[in-house]
This record gives sequence, C-alpha cells and structure tokens, in this order.
Amino acid sequence: MLPLLELSTWRRDPARFANELRLAAHGVGFFMLRHDRHELCTAALREARRFFALPSAEKEYIDYRKSSAFRGYMACGLENTGGKVDMREQIELAVEGPVAERNAMPVYRRLAGPNQWPRAQPELRGALMQFAGHMEGVGRELTSALCMAMRLPPNSLEPLFREPHWQANARKTSSKACVAIA
Repeated sequence: MLPLLELSTWRRDPARFANELRLAAHGVGFFMLRHDRHELCTAALREARRFFALPSAEKEYIDYRKSSAFRGYMACGLENTGGKVDMREQIELAVEGPVAERNAMPVYRRLAGPNQWPRAQPELRGALMQFAGHMEGVGRELTSALCMAMRLPPNSLEPLFREPHWQANARKTSSKACVAIA
C-alpha cells in the first residue's frame, strides 16, 4: 500500500513530515500526497466534465494540431500506447506563455506557448489554471520538504525550478471502442 502523506503536517511540523517523506521515498519509492483546496479540485473536475460534454465541433475548435506547442483537444483514438489505441479524449495544457521561436534551443523550449481554450466554455480556463497554480505551489512546498528530508540546505533545489514548467491534461476515458483518426 502506498504511504499517504499530509501536506498539512509539513505546515505544522516540518521535521516530522520530512521524516515521513524520507521513509516513503526510500522504503516504498512512491507516495500519495493529500493537500488542501478541495474546492479547486472540485471546480476543475466539474469544468472538465462540462468540456467533454460539449459537441464535437466545439471541442475540435481547439484541436491540438492548431498549436505549435501541441496544446488543445485530442479526440478519442489519436493517442496510442504500445501500438494500441488509447480509449480517451483529452485536453493538453501547460504554463501559459508566448509562442516559441521555431528554432528555439534547447529543443524543449519549442513547446512553450499559449493554451487553447473553448469559446463555448470560458469557465474552463479559470478552473484549470487555478488548480494548476495551486499544484505549482504544492510542488514548491514538496521540493522544500525534499531538501529537508535529504538533509540539504533549505531551498537548495530552488535554482533548478526558477522558471516554472508543468504540463497537464484533463481526460475522459471511454469503455467504447475509439476509431483511430489519422
């Protein structure tokens, strides 16, 4: 069973949390992290469900192929894993920014750019970006806790994370067969 760590413990008793984190990371190698702001999670899930209930034409308005950063909607059947069609549709998003230069280096910088958002559901942007902002903060707290758990100076990993980078997707899985789309 995966250990469940509570972010509230980090805020109350950092030394105890760091010890729990050290044991989980060294012993099991993985852990679950419970954090606050349940209302942000609920809003993100609600708006994601509303998005996937939109008509296909509305979702396809933000087709990921229109984005140089590969952000936007991916219809069911476009993704595959191990040569098998994935039975899901999804919306890809990441840190908002300007469109990257075509020959930006290092190569990963070419994935910078704006997210696409549906015309028919302006609430999706706020819900997903607020949740993402919260999770970015959780990541910063967890990074500080990792420093303590590894007995490193506080914030010693911070230089590695000055420029925020995250990618996420909201997805809807299907039990019905998807038709692969070329």
